[in-house]
Amino acid sequence: MARAIAGGALPEGIPEQAAAILTRHAPVTAAMATFMRAFQQESRSTPYPDEEISRLLGGQDCALTQAV
Repeated sequence: MARAIAGGALPEGIPEQAAAILTRHAPVTAAMATFMRAFQQESRSTPYPDEEISRLLGGQDCALTQAV
């Protein structure tokens, strides 16, 4: 569902505010889902998509892209 929404599909059958939240967060969710799938099923060496996430967030810093 996140990939479809990130690709431009509109959420249907839910309240407008919930649809807005899903639409806003779908691109980052899709990127993280792709990363997690590759990390779990392909290689533990899968690089973390920090640049992609930063780009999707408009360059703003967040906990997902900060080094620990």
